[in-house]
Amino acid sequence: MTRASPLATACDGAVQRFRRQPRFGKFVAVGCLNAVVSYTIFTVAHFMTHADRLSVVITWCVGIVFNFFSTGRMVFDSRDLSRAVPFVLSYGVSMGVNLALISVLLARGVGGMAAQAVCLPVIVVVSYVINSRLVFRRGPIFADEQRVPAASETKGRQ
Repeated sequence: MTRASPLATACDGAVQRFRRQPRFGKFVAVGCLNAVVSYTIFTVAHFMTHADRLSVVITWCVGIVFNFFSTGRMVFDSRDLSRAVPFVLSYGVSMGVNLALISVLLARGVGGMAAQAVCLPVIVVVSYVINSRLVFRRGPIFADEQRVPAASETKGRQ
């Protein structure tokens, strides 16, 4: 019998604790992971291109794809690719809410950094509600499509 290394044991314990978290807690944790990945992508893109705006575009394009898979799989237990378009659209809605709210705060004299700090928790909640109620909800998104079972629903059916 082989003993697991301390690192493997610690990782397994962390995974088990993560799985027991409420879904909103997972959403916030995966959001932090997504932020780190996105900033890393931006850093690499900026180093390679030396172009701020192009780096932002690259970050959004790659980041949304990564976020779709990480959020879908780790938070909502979904591997359903039909959820990709609604996921991208949800980003547009969240960004619109962010822009509207920050505009109001800036017009009232709140500085940009402070205004975005106020916006962030609102956007996290808006994004969670959209993803949990619309994008990754159980059942078909459109009336004529077949429902794809979640990964947890297919375990043990082999």
